[in-house]
Amino acid sequence: MKVALIGLRLSVGIRLIADSLAGALRRLGVEVIFLGEQAYRAPEGVPTIAVSDGSSYRAMLRDSFRPVLYREAVNALKSAQPDICYFMSVHPANAGLAWAIRREVRDSQGRRPVIAMHLHDPLPHPGLASLTIFATQQVQVRMADRVVVYGAELARQVQRYYRVPLRRIAVIRHGASRPPRETPPVDSGGNGGFQWFSFLGRIEPYKGLEVFLGAARRLHAENPKARFFVGGAGDLARYRSSIEELGTSITVEHRELSNEETDDVMRSSWAVVLPYNSATQSGVIPVAYWNACPVIVTRVGGLREVVREGETGFIVDRGDAMAVAERMRALAGNHALRWRLGGGAFSFYDRWLRWERIANDLLTALSR
Repeated sequence: MKVALIGLRLSVGIRLIADSLAGALRRLGVEVIFLGEQAYRAPEGVPTIAVSDGSSYRAMLRDSFRPVLYREAVNALKSAQPDICYFMSVHPANAGLAWAIRREVRDSQGRRPVIAMHLHDPLPHPGLASLTIFATQQVQVRMADRVVVYGAELARQVQRYYRVPLRRIAVIRHGASRPPRETPPVDSGGNGGFQWFSFLGRIEPYKGLEVFLGAARRLHAENPKARFFVGGAGDLARYRSSIEELGTSITVEHRELSNEETDDVMRSSWAVVLPYNSATQSGVIPVAYWNACPVIVTRVGGLREVVREGETGFIVDRGDAMAVAERMRALAGNHALRWRLGGGAFSFYDRWLRWERIANDLLTALSR
């Protein structure tokens, strides 16, 4: 079997998914090619066909009106003869390219390849581009044989808002974008033990950093030894005063952290906190589980589908800083609870969030 992974524009998170999925498919004996953004460097052994700029919204619009993009892409796919064309990200050129694939590309048996479109956010995050993204995705799914999502809640959203029947929706899990791990990390807690509660990932309004900071202030008022960590690029202007109130109790790394830095922070955390105001899924949770670190999340989107209350972490209502602070209070200093939840988190990764399992589920769902 041969799979073409198509990513005309890749965000940081989707790059990690592309790396992980490509590697997992190859370990299953599947031949993989990548077609898309020219800046992407695929894992070793994965042929890459660069056809798009993909660096900005302007570049995406420009690419969608470049006939050469479609011609080069279709010619490459005609030569490769994939059984599955898996579109990994939203792009205005996806629908046109999928239409051309339907007309011109055939697999080694002379059949049209299965066309799958992945919707990471069926309901886009709030912002200026949300309506444009939603409209683009509406067009994309009309060209798909299957729509792929991360979770049952997202499948219901696709059914409701895109009018796609459930039989055409493939549900898989979001895996941990790290190398396969057979046992929990032996250095969980680091040399200094568990140090802080952490908030990790790109700073976006929908991620509820204000809730994390509000909970941190409550906990710090009761426990001056409590420590907190914020790591990620993005706009921190609206949070500056809240951060300053926490003084030396909070460490802020206002930049994109490396995988190694992220792992170090997670292993030193009592919990990773994801107090999102809106969400679909998150790549942070699987990586936390890979690091045997529990999470505290809000009851939004599909997050609760990958968190077991009291087993891998805690779930609270959206916007409830007091409830987040209560869960922090229960964990802070309680090593027995931290180790138990961390063990549950790793067990969840081991059973459900390995990319080989996810890749196999995907192939099964997309098979004819």
